[in-house]
Amino acid sequence: MHQAGFLVLKASAMPSILVELGFISTPEEERYLNTEAGTTSLANGIFRAFLTYKREQEIRLNGSSNTILPEDVPEPVQEEGNAATATPEKKNAPQAESNQAAQRPQRSENAAVSQTEQSGIVFKIQILTASKPLAKNDKRLKGLKEVDYYKEGGIYKYTYGASADYNKVLRTKRTITAQFKDAFIIAFRNGEKMNVNEAIAEFKKRRNK
Repeated sequence: MHQAGFLVLKASAMPSILVELGFISTPEEERYLNTEAGTTSLANGIFRAFLTYKREQEIRLNGSSNTILPEDVPEPVQEEGNAATATPEKKNAPQAESNQAAQRPQRSENAAVSQTEQSGIVFKIQILTASKPLAKNDKRLKGLKEVDYYKEGGIYKYTYGASADYNKVLRTKRTITAQFKDAFIIAFRNGEKMNVNEAIAEFKKRRNK
């Protein structure tokens, strides 16, 4: 594999990322890129992606992060035949919202949380993040069942597997590494996220008693 000869990649004096948002050679993408809704959505996506990556790396290295992610802002809806006019998201469709909610994975704070999770430390595998809730059959979940999520800083963070046994969760993580290369283990105490290193230390103490 050869690196493309783009100057921004090979001659940059600092770490750089080349982002491809779409192709103007594709009519549908060109129209979207030329709308206010499109440019706003893409700009917000890039901004949020940088913040999310920074926050997750800080949490992975330090156990916590002061990076604050902006809350989700409804995207303006582009009217047909009028590229200059955008209307706010409609709020008078409770039936459609309830239908969409039925397709989403269960939130971790709902009644589906087991008694073990509520009473002590639980380890989970974070597999991906999204700016909006995903349907159960979303291709980004790659066929995994019993996927859960929690919301942090306006971002939906999806997890797989849940157990008070760290070793069990670690083994589960190894089985999905090929599908989710960036997956990592996180921990909760009584439903609240905690420092995973502290959780592992407590697990080892309990096991050695």
